[in-house]
Amino acid sequence: MSILAEGALRNLHLDCFLGDADDGTFASRMLHYGDERLWIADLTHVGRVTRDAQGRTLVCSCRLGRDILRFSGVILGRRGFQLNADRRIPALVLKDLTEPRVVQRRRYFRVPLAGHDSADVTLWVIDPFDEAGSVQGEVRGRLVDLSGGGAGVVLIDTAGLADLGDKQLWARFALPGENESLLFRVGLRHLRPMADSRAQHAGIEFIEYVDPGRHQRVVDDLVRFVSRQERIQLRRRKDR
Repeated sequence: MSILAEGALRNLHLDCFLGDADDGTFASRMLHYGDERLWIADLTHVGRVTRDAQGRTLVCSCRLGRDILRFSGVILGRRGFQLNADRRIPALVLKDLTEPRVVQRRRYFRVPLAGHDSADVTLWVIDPFDEAGSVQGEVRGRLVDLSGGGAGVVLIDTAGLADLGDKQLWARFALPGENESLLFRVGLRHLRPMADSRAQHAGIEFIEYVDPGRHQRVVDDLVRFVSRQERIQLRRRKDR
């Protein structure tokens, strides 16, 4: 179970579902692994905590490097977990854990959006342990590249992202030329200063669409958009 131990040390994000019912997709995070049991954060769905799952089988997926891994465990119960010196949070303990297995290796093609109308992005910081789901901070930026799995965003003021800790990050944006806003829970994969500029480039990964039942459909739409842009850019290069 060394993979679970490594995942717990990294506090990896988890996408989960209850194996005995179609209750939708939940979010969690690895907290601790020991004595063949895994401690994870409370299950949340769009910022709301899900309770009363004791004794049920939970199927979990996580990303480690380029691999997406899946494993399952039985929810032993709900316990308190000492997150740090100042904070104790509710957590779930999983037993009867299966060996994590690779279920997907995928890399999305990414296209720059230079030359398009500016696509504004709003990032919200939300505390998943606050049952009201209140916004802890807001950062605005501009979409500069896109793939089916994430995006690059240029930000001027990044103070709100300085200490995310165990908080969730949500991103709202619309594709160039589209009116519909898309809302994803995202992971901040990097934050790097840009040359000759006060701005920073943030790499975000799409984790969960606001309506989990539409997640794959929206991702498929993004992949089609990116593929169209790729073809357009290839034609432009050939015409030069």
